[in-house]
Amino acid sequence: EQGNYSIAETLYKEVLRIVRKINGNDHSWTAASLSNLSAVYGLQGRTKEAKELDIEALRLGRKIWGDTDSQTATYISNLACVCESEQDYPKAEQMFREALQIKTKALGRKHPDAVKCIHSLMRITRLEKRYKEAELMGKEAVAERTRIFGINHPDTATSIYELALVYRDEGQKANALRLCKQAYSIKMNLLGESHPDAVRYRETLASISR
Repeated sequence: EQGNYSIAETLYKEVLRIVRKINGNDHSWTAASLSNLSAVYGLQGRTKEAKELDIEALRLGRKIWGDTDSQTATYISNLACVCESEQDYPKAEQMFREALQIKTKALGRKHPDAVKCIHSLMRITRLEKRYKEAELMGKEAVAERTRIFGINHPDTATSIYELALVYRDEGQKANALRLCKQAYSIKMNLLGESHPDAVRYRETLASISR
């Protein structure tokens, strides 16, 4: 979270080495360690390395928990995020929908993990320029995250911001401005005006206002 990715990478590699030594390659902790290391690679833009680890984590997840377990769905979502980074939006959407189906069946559609998948699908369908679908997903994500976390929460603000981008791309400037201002206010109050999210939201707000 502090941006010390090289330190985090070193630590996660050491954890993975120890976990493999103690528990072997086909253990749930090994899958979790692979996923954690992948996340660090992803934050550094090292997509190829992240993808390799996420593929292995998902293979282990399916082997350990089966195809319909919520934990397996989490690894599916993680791999979907990598596909999104590669701009393979159809594949990412397919995987996010699979994860949502599993999470919904296992936990219910209103569970935070399922709502996270809905949020991701809003983002993907926007990138695919299917704005009406994205808008519906976005409204659901905002409503559910507000219910779960309250309005003054980083995750709620993230969904509000993504919905603002949908409206921006649709040409609904007034709605985009209103939601972007709201998201920026929440992030700034919670995390400070110099936080990367607050900076990005402020820049987006300025571009919409032009």
